[in-house]
Amino acid sequence: MVHDDLLLALQLLMIRMRRTKRLQYFVGILTVYVVLKIFFQTSPTLFTVSFTRNRASLVAFLTAIIMVALNKIHRNYRISGQQLITMLGPLNQQEAAIVQQFKRC
Repeated sequence: MVHDDLLLALQLLMIRMRRTKRLQYFVGILTVYVVLKIFFQTSPTLFTVSFTRNRASLVAFLTAIIMVALNKIHRNYRISGQQLITMLGPLNQQEAAIVQQFKRC
């Protein structure tokens, strides 16, 4: 790949990482909400829908699986980005700033 293509791929990867991070936060909050409803209500009502405790536990389990999957996706994006960075070679200041942004994602 050309140097500019690698930088563009790195920038797109950063956008994807930010989106998955936001989605992880949302799913995490949803999981906590479901678990709290299960513990504090005898028949949990999730978003105006009544569930049995077993069904609500299943919803909590499924959201936890989604969290794990998103975590693995984020980790794979990070590994791919690190591989792109090693392929870049010598960097100027602007490119080094992009790499620093990636490392903060």
